Amino acid sequence: MASEITQRQRAEAVIGKHYECEDSWYSCPHSEEGCANDGEDKTRCNCGRDDRKVQLELLLTTARQEALREAAERLGVGDSNGLLAAPCLWCGYNGEGYYQAGTHGHSCPWHTIGGCDDRLDRLSATLLHVMLLREQGDTVEAERIMKELLNAFDQANQATREEVKG
Repeated sequence: MASEITQRQRAEAVIGKHYECEDSWYSCPHSEEGCANDGEDKTRCNCGRDDRKVQLELLLTTARQEALREAAERLGVGDSNGLLAAPCLWCGYNGEGYYQAGTHGHSCPWHTIGGCDDRLDRLSATLLHVMLLREQGDTVEAERIMKELLNAFDQANQATREEVKG
């Protein structure tokens, strides 16, 4: 599906670190070195990084919800809860350890990914990439990725049907 990097890691990379200066008197109290100015409130960020992080996380959450809603709609599963809920949309698994890696069918995208949050991160990162491509006008690549996702869904369903028959 998507790269190994999570949305939280992407956000941290975009936002960067708290402000640090050679003279730590001017550094943010939340920077690694801290702030040497005893008059600064040590409990608050004064460089704006924490505010940017909150804004970016809100933006990512909204975009993630929109991407998941669109995928659920295109796959015909109602709402975004249907993308991860048991039985598995891709392989039909509904047994013990549902959110553990290795419990789903080998052709299922969730076979190697454990945990609901990790699965949501992977799926939403792929879908957000599709949305960004569309916004940039690259609808051909966006549709290719979306078709790839839909094909994975169809192939996993076919493999599951064959496993049940066999």
